[in-house]
Amino acid sequence: MARLSFIKLILVLGIVFSIYPIMFGYFNLAVGSAPFSILNKGDNGLSLLRDALERKGFETKVIISSLNILRSLNETSLLIIMAPTLPFTIEETLTILDFILRGGSLLIVDDFSQANSLLRNLWSVITLSQEILGGKENVIFEGIYFNSTATLIDVENFYKTPTNPVITRFNDIYGILSPNVRRIVTSFPSTLSIKVRIKQNNEWISLIAPIPGSIGFLASSSKSWLETNLSSAIEGTMTPDPWEWGGVSFSLGLVLELPTGSRLALISDPDIFSNKLVMLDDYDNMNFALDLIKWLLKNQKGKIFFDESHLPHAIHDPLFGLSIIYKAITFLSYSWIVAPVIPLSIVITLLGYVPKKTRFRPRLLSKVERILGTQWLSSRLEWYKRSRNYNHMALILLNSLRQEIRRVYGIWKEDLEEMLQELFTRQPEIAKYSKEIEFTFKTLDLIVRGRQKINDEKFLVLVDKVRKIRGILRR
Repeated sequence: MARLSFIKLILVLGIVFSIYPIMFGYFNLAVGSAPFSILNKGDNGLSLLRDALERKGFETKVIISSLNILRSLNETSLLIIMAPTLPFTIEETLTILDFILRGGSLLIVDDFSQANSLLRNLWSVITLSQEILGGKENVIFEGIYFNSTATLIDVENFYKTPTNPVITRFNDIYGILSPNVRRIVTSFPSTLSIKVRIKQNNEWISLIAPIPGSIGFLASSSKSWLETNLSSAIEGTMTPDPWEWGGVSFSLGLVLELPTGSRLALISDPDIFSNKLVMLDDYDNMNFALDLIKWLLKNQKGKIFFDESHLPHAIHDPLFGLSIIYKAITFLSYSWIVAPVIPLSIVITLLGYVPKKTRFRPRLLSKVERILGTQWLSSRLEWYKRSRNYNHMALILLNSLRQEIRRVYGIWKEDLEEMLQELFTRQPEIAKYSKEIEFTFKTLDLIVRGRQKINDEKFLVLVDKVRKIRGILRR
């Protein structure tokens, strides 16, 4: 009986994860809801970049299963890893390294998320190779990383606030950019740092320092610093402290041509490529993105693969279920131990147990289940609270507030700032609470993008603020 129950459980799970992505996808419910997904049409999505690439004749693909499929590629292609929130394993790192050695190009864009886990593995493999070859240098290069402890502040060139530095300096030694790229806007960007090990008195010392703008692809002005107090940066009260790097130009990007024929680019702000910033008329973010991708593909019409297997897809996003299915299939297909026994396992399962026929009784959704009401919101928040998934908790709250503004006041602006400004203009009585509302919206947005850490206690305070704002909007 135990064996039959286990097989039933496996069959039920297989059916659930096979059907619900199709149903949700058919009704277009939250498809590509993850930040920096090319299917996300919100402010923090990349749908506009995808559309522009396809209009230029590029073919875009999404990887939602495993990066192991890169092993089967034998053509000119580019892998784009954008703001990953899940860490990379050593196996995935070796797969990417093999992809590069075979001529594939790589673009890694991140600020405060998990790309450093990939870089750490990558540099560890390279450092280990150097040590195996028997090098006796007193200085060992340990890699280039995204600075995840500070955000760049530039008081000379910025958009609205110094936390949105505008880049006008490009050290374009490869001739990547066209004359159409003169300035690009960023949002709470990180910078790039270099790590080395130095041998002194028979002891190894690790040193980390920011890469100066003079040798970076993108560079800030000399009137900038690395702000380590992210809360003060969010509130707009940041000031340079004596222990913070400042008064020099910092690098936000590096580009390299590798001996294998591959090309590599590191950019320390994914917002550069987001829908919110590429649509700004007075800035050249879209032209910058297209020129960089064109160079990485060596001016050929190769395929562009976006890694979405490391993005935080919500459980109600069809890509969540599909990723689980495809990851399992990919693991079974590429594992030299498991793959040979799959046919035998299927035969044994079918011979040992054949499910009885039962009458299928479809269950229609009730009115309460179809309408996203208070019970739905509370249950979703409770589920994410138990899993400590603050990003999605914040996303639910942010979307609920936006939906409230649309429902009550008919304001359908996609840009969050434009929506709030129109709301305050139309409703002077609500404008009295503008500072509190704007701060709450901005805090939620930063949590969604993983740029502000929060705990249970602080999140409960934030939930109370959201409830208060919902009450103000319903007056």
